[in-house]
Amino acid sequence: MISSIASYIKKHGLINEDDRLAVGSSGGPDSQLLVYALGKLGYKNVHVISVDHNLRPESKDEVKLAGKLAKSFGFMFTGVSIHFDGSRNVMQNARDERYKVIYKIAKQHDRNKLALGHHADDKAETVLMRILRGSGPNGLSVMPPMNKNSDENITIIRPILHLRKDQIQKYLDDVGVEYAIDPSNFNEKYLRSRIRHSILPQLEEISPSVVKHLCNIADDLSEYKMENSIKRSHIEAISDVIKNKKKSAIVQLPGGFVVKYGGMIKR
Repeated sequence: MISSIASYIKKHGLINEDDRLAVGSSGGPDSQLLVYALGKLGYKNVHVISVDHNLRPESKDEVKLAGKLAKSFGFMFTGVSIHFDGSRNVMQNARDERYKVIYKIAKQHDRNKLALGHHADDKAETVLMRILRGSGPNGLSVMPPMNKNSDENITIIRPILHLRKDQIQKYLDDVGVEYAIDPSNFNEKYLRSRIRHSILPQLEEISPSVVKHLCNIADDLSEYKMENSIKRSHIEAISDVIKNKKKSAIVQLPGGFVVKYGGMIKR
């Protein structure tokens, strides 16, 4: 599992030697695996950030769980408690508030990349949600391995995006890493929960590879969007890199791609 994550990081150029990583962690299986993997792979400049929304009594313990694992690898850890109006669109509001806090702390500590624990099931669920809501090609090109959040001036990376949810939980059980399960994830009044526990399993009975297919749709559309949105300035910048052999130069393209001297690397 760890070697698989290392290969994925290398394949997509997610982490460079001088990167200063922030990691968003809830104490759940996905983020616990992400923190564990970064520790096992020897990354040092890592700041784990966990946000307690105070929506459930057990949430404080989940933040402690995230902190315990982060500190076991010597990572910096910040746990934050927030309060907000959760009367409407609880999951979306909680997500929005969580990211606001994480971005703020990441910038305060001069982090240039934010690692998130999104996995293949998350990506497939998101594509399916967008289809059900009538999204077009742009809306379906979700969760690339890496993308720039221009508003926050930070790069988002997803080092475990190739893994399935069941793989992650089994591995953590095998190696004895504790994780929390959020009971609200099973509440099917939320569309994502309904997709996760009812719709997607039924689709997998019809097409066992449906998660892979949905992820491929997102990837193909990301590539299409990149190919159709490269501007003259991108071409000129690439030409300058090649002409002057600027080995350290990077040209960022739409769709989560970059160009380095020597070739294009999907990120």
